[in-house]
Amino acid sequence: MTGGADGGAGGEWVENPRYRRRAGSAAGTVTGIIDGAEDVVVASSFLLADDRVTDALLRASDRGVRCYLLLAAEKRLDREAGTEFEEKARQRHVRTLDRLKDAVLVRSSDEFHAKAVVADPMGGSPRGVIMTANLTREALDRNEELFVGLEGGEAAEAGQVMREALWERATHELVGGDLRSCKPLGKIGRVETGKILQGGSNPQLADRLAGMLGGDPGRVVASSFGWEASHPVVERLCALARGGTDVTVISRKGRPGAMEALRRLRSAGARVAGFTWLHAKALVTETHAVVMSANIESRGLDSGFEMGIALDGERASRVRAAVDGWADNWEFELSGGQSRPR
Repeated sequence: MTGGADGGAGGEWVENPRYRRRAGSAAGTVTGIIDGAEDVVVASSFLLADDRVTDALLRASDRGVRCYLLLAAEKRLDREAGTEFEEKARQRHVRTLDRLKDAVLVRSSDEFHAKAVVADPMGGSPRGVIMTANLTREALDRNEELFVGLEGGEAAEAGQVMREALWERATHELVGGDLRSCKPLGKIGRVETGKILQGGSNPQLADRLAGMLGGDPGRVVASSFGWEASHPVVERLCALARGGTDVTVISRKGRPGAMEALRRLRSAGARVAGFTWLHAKALVTETHAVVMSANIESRGLDSGFEMGIALDGERASRVRAAVDGWADNWEFELSGGQSRPR
């Protein structure tokens, strides 16, 4: 086992020689929803850089389906280059916008970070998926991500939330290959939802996580790409771990901005597992789960346009099985210099 150089004082990443990468692709989940659309498709992603998804949107447009796409604003893409996406994905994103300019209505905002695809949200058979993945080749084929298929009412709710963001929160629109400023329509109010959880100025996500971590939640697993050391969710996870609760944290390795939070969690008694490409965001307790686009940071849980879904019963169990699989098949683990016995 070898320690990573980015661990720094107070903890190092220890490699697991028994780690086995599991290959797979979720592209078919997304393209299947788009290909089945009859009237409307609306998708939201930090960026779009996957030809399979682009081709599906163009096919939908060719058969008369109205296609809408919510993306992060160019200034945010530039600011976060090298973190959430690689330069080659950024270049594919630019080429993709040129392909879509005459077929898909594209709107963007600095606050857009939600990740979902919904077909026919206002029709008789709405369907869709909420995911932690951006619509990029790397996210769909390589990363550790989570995808939750939406039931009819959930897909309708998600579509309503995305509709409000599209027309009232977007700041730019793709016109003739250029992103130009746009104004809110001023006719669509904020949407009240049940199982679809909104983040940012609507505190549903933060409130649900706080509720799940209240009292005695039993074993807890939290997964996130980004971590903020002073965030109340991190503070509560630390308190639970210090009190003897079994807390496992899963993160991407190699992100300096997350290390303070991860070291705090490790020092409090939480187990911290790391992966080279993890991007999934979720909180799972003994009986409940939330899968979301928001990182466990102020930007996401407390600001910005984010979406998640609250799950229980068999659907929560499936999410737990996925995150437990990562925890058991860990690629790295944060340690004070000694690897944990396995």
